Formats: sequence, C-alpha cells, structure tokens
Amino acid sequence: MSGQNGGNGVPVWEEEIRTANPDETQAAAERIGRRLEAGDLILLTGELGAGKTTFTQGLGRGLGVRPGIISPTFVLVRIHPSLGDGPNLVHVDAYRLGSSGEIDDIDLENTMDSSVTVVEWGRGLVEHLRTAGSRSPWCGRPGLTPPPTGIPTGGASTSTMILMKSGEFESPPTVPDGRKLPCGPPGPRMVPRRRRRKMDTVLILSIDTSAIASAALLTGEGEILAAFATEDTRSHAEVLAPGISSLMVTAGVTSADLNAVVVGTGPGPFTGLRSGIATARTLGFAWNKPVHGVMSLDAIAVDAALDAWRLGIDEFAVATDARRKEVYWAHYRSTGGTAELLAGPFVSAPADVPALPVYGAGAGLYPEILHGVNGFTDLQPTASALGRTAAVRLVRGLPLLDTTPLYLRESDAKIPGPRKRAL
Repeated sequence: MSGQNGGNGVPVWEEEIRTANPDETQAAAERIGRRLEAGDLILLTGELGAGKTTFTQGLGRGLGVRPGIISPTFVLVRIHPSLGDGPNLVHVDAYRLGSSGEIDDIDLENTMDSSVTVVEWGRGLVEHLRTAGSRSPWCGRPGLTPPPTGIPTGGASTSTMILMKSGEFESPPTVPDGRKLPCGPPGPRMVPRRRRRKMDTVLILSIDTSAIASAALLTGEGEILAAFATEDTRSHAEVLAPGISSLMVTAGVTSADLNAVVVGTGPGPFTGLRSGIATARTLGFAWNKPVHGVMSLDAIAVDAALDAWRLGIDEFAVATDARRKEVYWAHYRSTGGTAELLAGPFVSAPADVPALPVYGAGAGLYPEILHGVNGFTDLQPTASALGRTAAVRLVRGLPLLDTTPLYLRESDAKIPGPRKRAL
C-alpha cells in the first residue's frame, strides 16, 4: 500500500492485488461492492482490456443492481437500478470526454448523492465532484479496512480503482500499517462554473424479428427499462403484440410517454421480418409516433465493435443464419469501439464471407468455414441492442433508416403463368 497526493491536498491510498482471470476480478469487485453506499465515487483507470467493465460488473453484483452491465462507451452513461433498497449504480465511460466541463454536461451531480458512481477513464476529470466533500478516498466507516484498489485481470494489464468517500466520521480509520487517513466533515460541494445542459430525455420502443422475436423499452441514455426475447424463430406474430403490452405494463409506460418506435429492418426471412415491421408501423400510426428503421446486423455490431477494438481487430464481419445453407452478413470497421459499416448486408454461402473475424450466430453454425470470435458465435440481433444503437443516433440527431425491409432474396411465391392450351 502506498500514499500519494490526489489533487487539492487529498491523499490517495492505493493497494494492488492480482487476479488470474475475469471471474476472480469480478469476485474481488463484488466484495467491495457490498461495502459501498450512496454518494461513493469510483474512478477506474487502466489500458484497454484491463478489465474496468469486468470490475464494474462485479461491483454491480455486490450492490445488488439489475444485471446486464456493459460498457457505456456509446451512450457515455448508463444507470443500473437497484433490485432492493440499496443505491443505484451510475456507470460512466469518460474515454471520449476531454475535460471536466464535458463531465459537467452529463449532470452527474443530479444522481451522485443517491447512487454509487463508477467512472472509467475518469482520473483527472471527475475529482472536482467529490474532493470538496471528502477528505480521503476510502475514508469510510470507522473500523473498516480500506478495500483492495488495484485490480489487474492477469498478465500485464492493470486496472486501478480509486474510491472517494463522502460523509462525516467520528475518528480517522486506521490502515494496516498503523498510519491514519485524515478525515473530517464534508465541506461544500464544488459547483461547476459553466451552466450544464440535461441529456435529452428520450423513451424508445424497440422491436426486432429478423431472427428471434424481441422487444425492449429503453431511454435515450441506453438504460433498458424492460425487455423480452423468445428462443423460437417461428412464432413472431403470436408473441410480439402480447409481449409489447406486457413490457409497457411492467415499465409503467403508456404510448403517450414514447418518443419513437424503432424496428429492425433485417436482413431476415419474409414472414418473421414482416411481423416486426408491420407491428412497428401499426403502433406508430395508432400512437402518432415516428417509426425508424435500423439494419438488424447493427444490433450485433454495436457490441462486436467494442470487443474488436479491445482485441486490436480493425475489421470484422457479422453473420446470422439465412437458412438454405447461407448466411446474412455485413462487413464492419471498428473505429474507436464504434461500428462503421463498410459493405453489406449480403446473403451468400458461408464460403463467400471474407476471411475476417466473425461475430454472430452464423459463425456458430459454420465453424469449419467462418472464423468465429470466441464467446460471440451464438449472438442473434435483439431489440435491446438495436434500441441502444438507435438511441445514440436519435440523441445525437443522426439519421436513421426508413422501415423498408431488407429481404435480400426474391420471394418464393410466384404468380402463375397462363395455362397451356389443351390440344
């Protein structure tokens, strides 16, 4: 354990422990998460692939928040609500932010007192939100030992956690070497000088039936309020409308609350794809809401691009089952963890897909032909991922597709020709 100055005269205490794999990293973080409380601010630093999001997943388990934590690279902030009476987890990715002023723009102060806030790449950007109200990182409840703060995932990658506590303390806690960390009553919260704008409030209903049938309600920040997905690829029409109705009841949302309906436009089979698009168009017309399209393979590419970026993969393909011993596929580039479509979508034999790393269920079906990425060979497009893709574009004012279906094949149904005359 060593001490250093963290700015504004605030000592930062760091301790390093080593873990051999992501499971151990999550287990260590879970132990820490059980001891966190509302108002705590955690800064995570480390190179790409060091395990910052893996660590946050463990914190979420310890806090008892809704599962499904992924990197918020595309939306900057995700809020994971508590499943009990504990604090929510606010997860921030500051990699793309260049100053504390840009941090102020996303209004973290509105949630900090009632939540645990975790900021990846946050060192040097967010300390001003807490240092005026605390005397030390891990200046915690008396009698508690500071938690481990350096959590490598194995090998040379190292991720460091700094915990900044707030609150009053009767006496300074003692660290293992016998020294005391200085504590004191919190001072006034520093108020940023620039006026902050609130993030656009957007509520989206997302639908995709290009493979399985799925629907999701989510905010413009990418928070999933409710979602469902079937395992069956042939019951779209039967489950979709009841599923959407149940989602809205579960989330306490009415049609008046929605800002937009988003639907996957394929590629996909005729019957399944029509079910989702027809449902989205009908709801949009009945509720007087705009209906936008998103190419369904983008729902896989949104997470694939981030994984590719971390692995140092520049270009990759996404492939799903097109039946008839063919796949639907598209070619992407990972630009800073964001998927950029280079070509496609196409339908072809697996052998016609370029020799690239492949994400999606198509790779799992043809492992002897396609170069599937481990852990990503069973992915199907889902409304949750599709909605996150659309949310980023809607909030940033970027264009979306119309709802024209991408069938890619001609219909098997043909108008019969004239009967031959009998001799």
